[in-house]
Amino acid sequence: MQVLALPWSEKAKSFDYNFTADRKYTMDLWNSEGDGEEESVEVALPAGLILAETPQNVQLSCPVADYTLSYKMAPGKLTVSRKLKYRKDEITLADMKEFELFYRKVVSADSRQLAMKKGVEPVAAPAKTAKPAAPAKKK
Repeated sequence: MQVLALPWSEKAKSFDYNFTADRKYTMDLWNSEGDGEEESVEVALPAGLILAETPQNVQLSCPVADYTLSYKMAPGKLTVSRKLKYRKDEITLADMKEFELFYRKVVSADSRQLAMKKGVEPVAAPAKTAKPAAPAKKK
């Protein structure tokens, strides 16, 4: 089995934001990638290897931001797309805890790895064609 970490250029990290219980001020998002970040990575599956399991899409949301991570399979390749979109320019104290929980899930999703195992990609079964109706029997 082989494991592959996705090579995100702007992967979310646990130390991107400093969450403390005694925070007294809002957190400005001026240094965050404008409205957010969007990126796609295409992974060519090596011959003789298939994904060990089908990855599940992720969709997260909070009052401050939205995040999606999606997987699209095609023969011999997998396209993975991520999007982090900020809805506000700052995180208020009221939104801080919810954003912290949201961002921890984003970090976890961005850290996902793909496991590949030996196998053959299943071939789609040919479409079934309807059999012609049998002629009606004469009485």
